[in-house]
Amino acid sequence: MPGFVTLLFRERTYTVKGQDSPFERLLSALYYSAIIFTVLGVGALAFCLDRDNVSDLWHGSYSLSSYLLLAFIGLFVLPLAIAEIGRLWQRSHKLRPWFLDKVKINSGHGVPAGWEQLFLESQAVKEERGMLLRVTLADGRVVGGFFGEDSLAGYTAHTRDLFIESRWTLDTEDQWFEAPAAGNRGLWIAAEQIDSIEVYTPAEVGVDQEVESD
Repeated sequence: MPGFVTLLFRERTYTVKGQDSPFERLLSALYYSAIIFTVLGVGALAFCLDRDNVSDLWHGSYSLSSYLLLAFIGLFVLPLAIAEIGRLWQRSHKLRPWFLDKVKINSGHGVPAGWEQLFLESQAVKEERGMLLRVTLADGRVVGGFFGEDSLAGYTAHTRDLFIESRWTLDTEDQWFEAPAAGNRGLWIAAEQIDSIEVYTPAEVGVDQEVESD
């Protein structure tokens, strides 16, 4: 049970439910349960609990409040803590890359596809200054816009649609960024309509002032 609770916390904070089979989800839940029981075991050693204490706990010799507290820690506190540690680790832009580099693990090892890699790598840019996307559609048209904190790139194979919070007009010659489209409140693009995506920071295309004034 603690492992399943951890999975639920993870999927509601920083991960998107993938296409895992029921057996794979069961293995993941057992993995997190093992971590939680290990932490509880280490905690028991830290508090100098011995075999007799465990036996008394098993036979119901403690008060009801003790069992409720233990259940609360095992079913809510530790799963939430593990999920939060995982979220902070996933979003780390210094410690995680440094550690992966030291142990020779590719940073894209846990990324299922190039789509996820694109937007994971661009997350820091999105949060700091936003970014400009140039999207080529399946019918050959090119659209562009500003992708900031109010934008969204869906994850997993079934939700890879794209919401750009502010559409920009492009010049007719090079299909390059000109200015925010007047009165535009956003642009949604279905996943099947996307052929390719180019990502630029505003400074790279020389439109810092337009982005700031918008």
